[in-house]
This record gives sequence, C-alpha cells and structure tokens, in this order.
Amino acid sequence: MVATFGPADPLVALALPAAVEQHLRSAEGTDLLRRQGSGQVWKKLSPRGLELAIPFVVRREDSDFTVAEHSIRSVELGYPGLPLSVLISRRYVSMMFPHDLFDGTTAWKHIELILARAVGTWRESPLKPQVRRPVLAALRHSGLTSWETLNAARQTRRLAESSTAMHAQFPAGLGIDRARRIAGFRSVVISQEQLAHLDGSTSVRQANSDNPRGRSTRGMKLTELVLDAIDTVVGPASDYRIRMSIDLRRYTPRGARVEGPFSTGYPIGTLRTTDNSAPALTARLAGIVSSKGPLAALVGDVLGLAKTELKHPFRPRRTAPVRTTFDIGVSILPSRIPDAFWAANDADVTGRVSAALLVHPAQPTSPYVQIADVGDDVVVAVWDETGTIDLGEFEAAVFDTLASRVSPSSTNGRIA
Repeated sequence: MVATFGPADPLVALALPAAVEQHLRSAEGTDLLRRQGSGQVWKKLSPRGLELAIPFVVRREDSDFTVAEHSIRSVELGYPGLPLSVLISRRYVSMMFPHDLFDGTTAWKHIELILARAVGTWRESPLKPQVRRPVLAALRHSGLTSWETLNAARQTRRLAESSTAMHAQFPAGLGIDRARRIAGFRSVVISQEQLAHLDGSTSVRQANSDNPRGRSTRGMKLTELVLDAIDTVVGPASDYRIRMSIDLRRYTPRGARVEGPFSTGYPIGTLRTTDNSAPALTARLAGIVSSKGPLAALVGDVLGLAKTELKHPFRPRRTAPVRTTFDIGVSILPSRIPDAFWAANDADVTGRVSAALLVHPAQPTSPYVQIADVGDDVVVAVWDETGTIDLGEFEAAVFDTLASRVSPSSTNGRIA
C-alpha cells in the first residue's frame, strides 16, 4: 500500500526525516521494527539493525512526479530494511507499507502519528493494551465458538463470493505494463458546497423508488455517487464485483488494540446487477457486519494459509504474472492529514491529493477507489492500472451524476 498526498508545506517536508526517526524510536512505532528475512518473511529487528536502517527510510528525489509515477517509484525503490519507505518529491509525499504486515487502519495510524510529529501537533498518549491471539479473541467476543455458528458465518461468506462471481474480464490475461500504470490514476475533489448538495439530495433512482429505505450516511451517498460514475465510464461488455474493506476490529473486545492486518475485502455486490443506491448499500453492509461473514472470511484465509504451509513448508511464495479477473475495491477514509501539512500558498484546493494505491511488484492489481476527507472537501482517488475505467471521462461523470441529484423536498421525493 502506497499512501501518497500533497502538495506538502516545504517546512513539513523538511521535518519529516526527524519525525520518522522519532516515531521509529517510540513505543508507537514498535510494529515497524522488522527486517525482511529469507522467503520474504518479516522478522524481528535488532537495535543495531534499526540504527543502520534509519538513514535510508526517507528518500528525496528532485522530480516533478505525477501521483502514479511517485507511487510506482516508491515500489521500485523498495524497503530500506524496515517495512516503511517514505519518498519526498517536489510536490508529493508517499509512505509505503507491506500489506502482509499492515492493513489500512494500522498503516494510517503510523501515517497520522508521523505527520503529527512533523507539523508539531503530536502529544504523548498511553497505548491501549494489545489483543493477544486476535482471531481467537474475535471469535469468542462474537460468539463464533462452536462449529455450527462458525460454519453458518462461513456459508454466508461463501454465498457472498459465489453470488458476485464474475466471468474473466481479460480472458487472455493481463500483465504489468509500466506505461499503463503511469496512466492509471485520477483524482477528483468534491467541494464543501457540492457535498452540502449531496447531503440534502437523493438520486433519481431513489426518488423513483416506492421504498427509499430510510436515511444514509454521507459515506454511503458518496459510494453510490462513485459507483454510478464508474458504471457510466466502464465498457458495457463486463460486470465487476465490488469489494469494500471491512475492519474486523469491530468484532474484538473494546478498549484494546489489534496490530497487523485485521481487515478483509468483502463482496458488497456488483457494479451492474445489484442495487447500489445509498439506502441499499447501507442495509446490505449492516447485514454483512451482523452476519459475521467478514470474520469468517479471515478465519478461512488463515486456515487456508496454515494448510498450505503444512503441505509445503519450504516452498517460496510465487505469484502468477498475469491475471484474468478483477474486482473493484472501494474504501472510505476519514480525515487523516492535518491541515498544517498542506502547502500554505496552495490556494487551489482542487489540486490536493490524498490517495492510496495498491501496487503489486509482480502482477496488476484490481481497480481501487479511495474516498477521503481532506479538510472540508472530499477527494475521490481512482487507481486503475488495468484500463477498466475510462479515467478521462471519470471526473465529468462524477459531476454529471452529482448534478442529477434532486432535493426530496422539491418534489416530495418523486420525479415527475
């Protein structure tokens, strides 16, 4: 995962190396003290290893990178002995984490703390106690302690996967293409005024529905807006499964923390064959969470990995260089970047970027959309190295779809 954002205030960019070092030496940075051993396995880092690695964690390149170029360059540079790489160019800052050690929640926790140190707002606070054996703790806390209850949740997960299964969109296979990667990013800023319109509006689909199914959060309205825009700019020949990241910490005891990857990309529907209106998405997600299917997905993945390791304990991990089938991932991110981070002379907020790019070194990744608060605005960042989404048309599609929203009060919730 490469989180890229900018433009950065030059003084903040200068303060980042010291902020990174302070974080790595703090109790909050303990989970970053790993080194990559044989077989790409991350192992505990010695104090001497930390001293040797610290000077190389932050790199600077005096280049006018685009967001995609910046993020891909981070991947090409790799990790400096620690599972964190920071790259600063003229306009952007990126922080890269290996996805087998960190999910979005834990990665952004480190980003927040580093940036807080860089802008001078960091304050020491006690760490919550860490959950030991988090999978087992989550199963117990969620009541999945018998074969019957766990199997019911696993069946729910299997149904979610099978009911959204797609035919291969690229039957001949798709491999890495650097030029396509560089062209694979687009960012759209939705202003505070446009968000106010979205908050007080409903889609044409909902207005025509006899069962609008209640209120939805802004996040779900934005998800509907983005999926509708993608639907209009993706070729009509293929459909795509939609996945949303579900943080499994909701299933663990409160008041404790879970480090490492503890989330799952769960199917929430398809681009064209399910109802993706905000109320339908809200109801569907509530059902998914209460079913405990996401937790069962993690259990299934852990069991599958354990069986593979038992059968082939010394076989190195291999990744197929081509893929034939892709999903579309969607993530909603609260405001994580302090206001003081942004360049003070950047009056044009439409140029601000907050993006997460999932970049695999050996194969193309699925299209990924991050919806993130940036101050009073929202940035929709699309990463698509497959060419699935017409990025040239995407921004116009977002604003056309937003303009089509209507006020329920003006028509009593109906379209004439």
